[in-house]
Amino acid sequence: MAAEKDPPQARYIDFYDLAPVGYLTLSEPGLILEANLTAATILGVTPDALVERPFTRFVLPEDQDLHYLHTKRLYETGAADATSVPQASAPQAYELRMLQGDGTAFWAHLEVTAARDAGGAPVRRIVMSDITERKRAEESLREAHQKLETTLDSITDGLLVLDHDWRYTYFSETGAKLVGMRREDLIGKCVWDLFPYAKDTRFYECYHMAVETGQPIAFEEFYPEPLNRWLECRCYPSPDGLSVYFRDITERKRAEELLRESEERYALTLDAVNDGLWDWNVQSGDALFSPRYYALLGYDDGEFPASYASWRLLVHPEDLARVEEELRLSIETGKGFAIDLQMKLKFGGWRWVSTRGRVVERDAAGKAPRMVGTLSDITERKRAEEALRKLEERFRSMFAQAPLGIAFIDSLTGHIDEVNPRFAEIAGRSMEEMAIIDWMRITHPDDVQEDLDNMALLNAGKISGFHMEKRYLHHDGTPVWINMSIAPILVEDKAHPRHLCMIEDITERKHVEEKLAAVAAELERSNNDLEQFASIAAHDLQEPLRMVASYTQLLAERYEGQLDEKARKYIAYAVDGAVRMQQLVNDLLTYARVGTRGNPIEPTDAGRVLGQAIGDLATAIEESRAVVTHEELPLVRADASQLRQLFQNLLANALKFRSEEVPRVHVSARDEGRDWVFAVRDNGIGIDRQYAERVFVVFQRLHTRRDYPGTGIGLALCKRIVERHGGRIWFESEPGKGSTFSFTVPK
Repeated sequence: MAAEKDPPQARYIDFYDLAPVGYLTLSEPGLILEANLTAATILGVTPDALVERPFTRFVLPEDQDLHYLHTKRLYETGAADATSVPQASAPQAYELRMLQGDGTAFWAHLEVTAARDAGGAPVRRIVMSDITERKRAEESLREAHQKLETTLDSITDGLLVLDHDWRYTYFSETGAKLVGMRREDLIGKCVWDLFPYAKDTRFYECYHMAVETGQPIAFEEFYPEPLNRWLECRCYPSPDGLSVYFRDITERKRAEELLRESEERYALTLDAVNDGLWDWNVQSGDALFSPRYYALLGYDDGEFPASYASWRLLVHPEDLARVEEELRLSIETGKGFAIDLQMKLKFGGWRWVSTRGRVVERDAAGKAPRMVGTLSDITERKRAEEALRKLEERFRSMFAQAPLGIAFIDSLTGHIDEVNPRFAEIAGRSMEEMAIIDWMRITHPDDVQEDLDNMALLNAGKISGFHMEKRYLHHDGTPVWINMSIAPILVEDKAHPRHLCMIEDITERKHVEEKLAAVAAELERSNNDLEQFASIAAHDLQEPLRMVASYTQLLAERYEGQLDEKARKYIAYAVDGAVRMQQLVNDLLTYARVGTRGNPIEPTDAGRVLGQAIGDLATAIEESRAVVTHEELPLVRADASQLRQLFQNLLANALKFRSEEVPRVHVSARDEGRDWVFAVRDNGIGIDRQYAERVFVVFQRLHTRRDYPGTGIGLALCKRIVERHGGRIWFESEPGKGSTFSFTVPK
């Protein structure tokens, strides 16, 4: 007995549940009355979990207004009110974002129809499809289109793209300049509305023919007002509409017109235009090449036979079949052609050229006896294209091998679009992880807000970029310090700004800085202790020294007539020793306080300070009959009191270590770019170069105290003062010929 067939109701249920799209029925208030298995699967829940739940529960909050709008339109286009809804109305189709049961967002396409159920109650029937993958593909296509637009804007030919409604969807910058309009005034406009007079030209005919036949078409046509130009166009139909490359050939057309007018003008024009021209007798194979045609290939005029056979020998073997096929199609259809190819040069090698031509006449049998065309050198364009390709390859190589981490990041969402391996390595993540993670998840929580504040300023256009030091967190929570630089990437899509992020691992530097900070703090504490010790020691030493000197002098005065010569000499030694000890303590205290008790470094008139130092030494200058001169000195950044001490010590040394001649001291300054270089030159006894390392050391004396008094700390103090100002000090000297002490003060 044959098995019973499934009852019709069961087959309907199977078909309903297993349909490739989701079906839902909503009550008039919007509650889900029933849903098939596919709809439940798309929404990520069971069919039972959908019943009696509001449909808007599954609509992303940001898109609910869109859903309500289409629901309203559904009834407006169907019936006057819900009570008069017919059995079925025209559907409303729209796309919006929805939520699955676990909160995952996805894109859906809805077709909603107002109808009535079997009982006559108004309902809405929804056909739903998950179009998330399509939306992602559209986004990828948009990004690719944006890159393509950048490339297309760089080519010399104009390019326009029309959709199926003849509306401009793209117009290259070069093309816009050629037609004398702005791109923003063209995009979205219908070409025939914008240029109604074009309907009576070949533009209208060829555009439609290319779309209808699906075949590329090349043609030349004169464009009337407002352009008044001849344009050469190549039309390429596509599923999305029509792409048209065009270039201005007005000058060439004028040249061709002159050629037709007279043989003499023809010859002159061939020499004048930049393109080579050719004229080919299709039947005989004979040809005519202009002098420029020969010159483009490195030949003298007429150096090779003007024939089709000679021309074939010059075409690159890889291009010959393609070019001959284009010629054949042009002869059969009468359409113009344009093709790029390589042709052999006289002295070897190949040159990229572009040849364009068309049939100019036909005989009574309809055959094409003659074609004319042009030859243009496009070697530079091809080189530019090759250079661009190599540049892209080099960029990709550098991107992959760069020692710095590099990433392209969505400025609004923080999504990391692309990173190089070094970026992933510094962030402590795999390349796969970096493709699905955003920057906030790998940033130390304490650094997130500063980063967000900077990004807000960047996106608002208040700053052009920023640098900051922050921390990333590896998988195990280990922090890594980075130095980050952020700069926006200029794109035309203002709704999706991106920025370039470059990072450098500075963890080791940070560890060193922490150690240096600790050492600096310890040094500062030690210096403070030493200064305090020096002050106390100086104070405590001064008092007993003053007592020794005072009581020794009193002893000499009290017993003046009772002391012999030896006793008086001993007393003088004691007093002199105490005084020298006091001077030594004072000098040491001054030396110790150079770095800690100085005044602020600020703009200072060096000439005025030198005058004060000369005034301090007025008695010594007068007694030695010295002549002190100086040039005009600049305004410098310095501690005025310490600069005065520096000048005073150097002048005092020049007076002290003088020769038998009258002391002459000259002070000068010169501009050395980043520094001012001061020089104090004298005609004294000079210094042997073997003592170059000793003269700036504390207590290092080159002479006895009997010959030259002093503590031996003057030049050491000069060195300390110069170094505090960020400069250096040195001398040039020769015994018996004087010395020049030089020092620098940074600007």
